[in-house]
Amino acid sequence: MNPSLLDPKVVVLAVVVILIIAVLVVLYVRKRRNASADLRQKFGPEYERAVLEHGSERKAEAKLADREKRVEKLHIRELAPSSANASWNGGDRYSLALSIRQRGPSQRPMNWCPL
Repeated sequence: MNPSLLDPKVVVLAVVVILIIAVLVVLYVRKRRNASADLRQKFGPEYERAVLEHGSERKAEAKLADREKRVEKLHIRELAPSSANASWNGGDRYSLALSIRQRGPSQRPMNWCPL
């Protein structure tokens, strides 16, 4: 029993297989495009820096996705109002410490100590 390639059943089967593969390819490309757009929106300028640093969008997206998963594992919580509003020399101590830390070493006070 040797089926002919022109047999209607073989032709229909081939067309169905080709259509299924085409649909899967389209879905994969759409998923990758959406994932790229989501990472680009979420990370903003950091996305572009990662692409430049790693040399390709695919490598950069893998690194950013790993970073995103790592951050999700952290138990980040809001500061309690008492801590957030605690005053340290008349201001929010976390904002003040952050603003001092972001200054260059030559602009920091002599008695500055990181938190």
